[in-house]
Amino acid sequence: MLLTAAHVIYLTSTGELLVVTRNVTTFESEHRYDVATSATYAVPLFLSGDLIVRDATGISRMGGA
Repeated sequence: MLLTAAHVIYLTSTGELLVVTRNVTTFESEHRYDVATSATYAVPLFLSGDLIVRDATGISRMGGA
């Protein structure tokens, strides 16, 4: 789980990245992304505008916009 000022970012064990609005009363998912094709166990990493994700088969770097 990663925290920003406005969001909580979760990487599920099935490779789905969830961007959720920070709110104490509701769970409101803003975006969902499939970022891995196999099981994930590590926390994702933001590096120089890119997202680094490790799954059971390797490490992927996804470029930011």
